[in-house]
Amino acid sequence: MKNRILYLIVLFSILFLKPVYSQVFGEADKQRILAELDSTGYEFLTLKKIVFYNITEAIPILESRFWSKSMTMRTVYLDVMAELGSPNTAYFAYALIDSAETSDMYLPIEIKLYATRSLFKVNDYSTANSIFEWLEEYHQGRLGLEGGFAIMLLPKLLDFPEYEPQVKQELIYVARNEVFADYRNLATDALVNKYGDEFIPFLLERVREDTTSYVRWNAFKNLRKLDYSDLHSLIKERLPLETEYIYRVFYADTLLKRYGQPSDYYFLKNYLPSENHPSAKEMIGLYSKYQKPPKITLSPEIVVNIDSLISYTNQLNVFEWIGDEAFMDNLTTILVEAKSKIFNLDSLLCREWILLYQQNVDNVFKDSLNLNPEFVLREGWNILYWNAQYILDRLPTPPVVLTLELNDITPSMSMANHPGSFTMELMGSGFSSSSKVYFNGNARATTFISDSTLNAAIFSSDVSAAGNFPVWVSDGTTNSDTLVYKVVNNLPNQIIPIMNCVTNNGNGTYTAYFGYNNKNDVSVFVPVYSQNKISPDPWDRGQPGVFKVGVQERVFSVTWSSGNIIWHLNNKIATAKTSSPPCN
Repeated sequence: MKNRILYLIVLFSILFLKPVYSQVFGEADKQRILAELDSTGYEFLTLKKIVFYNITEAIPILESRFWSKSMTMRTVYLDVMAELGSPNTAYFAYALIDSAETSDMYLPIEIKLYATRSLFKVNDYSTANSIFEWLEEYHQGRLGLEGGFAIMLLPKLLDFPEYEPQVKQELIYVARNEVFADYRNLATDALVNKYGDEFIPFLLERVREDTTSYVRWNAFKNLRKLDYSDLHSLIKERLPLETEYIYRVFYADTLLKRYGQPSDYYFLKNYLPSENHPSAKEMIGLYSKYQKPPKITLSPEIVVNIDSLISYTNQLNVFEWIGDEAFMDNLTTILVEAKSKIFNLDSLLCREWILLYQQNVDNVFKDSLNLNPEFVLREGWNILYWNAQYILDRLPTPPVVLTLELNDITPSMSMANHPGSFTMELMGSGFSSSSKVYFNGNARATTFISDSTLNAAIFSSDVSAAGNFPVWVSDGTTNSDTLVYKVVNNLPNQIIPIMNCVTNNGNGTYTAYFGYNNKNDVSVFVPVYSQNKISPDPWDRGQPGVFKVGVQERVFSVTWSSGNIIWHLNNKIATAKTSSPPCN
């Protein structure tokens, strides 16, 4: 029995190998392989090479030696002849069946089954009933799995009306009851390929009842292929119930790749504490944080996609993945503005607003030092950022104008609770006297300095509320890239006033030199007022209102005759005394 199984394993390896690549293979190689048929102990390997290289010259040799072989080797020879397309395959197959009674290794029904397999390969189905005869004996437990390939032949008969009803029932039986799980999968695949949606209830049964994990997963994959209408809910049902951890991971991956709604990420977030396999826990955790959501269904009316993004934003607020009511209101306002631009047929300006939305989400997520209450967690950023990007991908991009670029703005940040008007300096290239600066979508008085520098008058009312405001330059036909001016309730980092040194002027007066250290990564505007003043009065003695990044020394000086001079800056002070260190 062991030898018969070994023969069958080798036989399968022979029959299913096909030429899969081209290589230099000449006549001498063929003759060498054919000569190996006479080598003792190498016959199976040689037959494998003959099939692999499709050496049809072997057909006469195989036919001439056929009857001198054992019954086992005859079945192998017959299959090789069928693979090579021998015109005499049917003749030898029928003759083999007639000789079955003389076999001392096989039952006649097994010989007939092997011959039937070879006949199928030459499109001869005249002995197909042998498959059903063998299956009957096999189901009754009177035969082993050596002829299990009969199950693999069944799908070929589904296209024959005279066999179809019986084959269908056999495949259903195999899919439910066959011990060998691979055959259960084969039968299931054949039924789905033939009957499609008719077998959705059957697939649901297999997903829920089969005892083997990869058979359950195979049934699920077939439901996915059929686009089963309630697949979304089925994933959430089966993931916690699946016993094999890797398929729990597959369910999670499918859930996010196929659907990726905010509620799906939230479902996985809540599921994770109950996951008991460390690898699955790690992988599903990474999916829920980093898996990009699938592209939203593209609507002919892009406002529908914007409405979806508004809905996602609100859902994430409920999940506490995004926070602060004012921030939420700002995000919603931006999306409503984007919709209004679409209604006005201005898709380019709509793009600017969607880009602003995306930048708001991105800035709050990245700013780990942000002291404001608004926040976006990784899970929330992943959903909002990419769905905004999908909308941007549908909107037209402004024409690329290499001669109009905006590289930097100074200042770039201020505080909402200390607004004031100021002059913004914009650096770039391609500017002209017709260039106009836009702040939050509104044109502002612009002064042309050079082709690389513009000044713009920014109102106190422009910067009185926290938020991120787009800034760009237009020449009337094209726009530059957009930069963001950020208004915050509190600065992420401090600006430290510095008193450098004091000079004794020799006439009873002293001159103090002040600088500062701006620890923020952008320039900051702090107007001259109670938190940016010199004491004693007057408050304004030439101190700056715009603070560049880093340490700046001897930015301004103050001359006085007695007492101390103090620079108050955001609750930090720098004091000059007549006894302070002198200047070198």
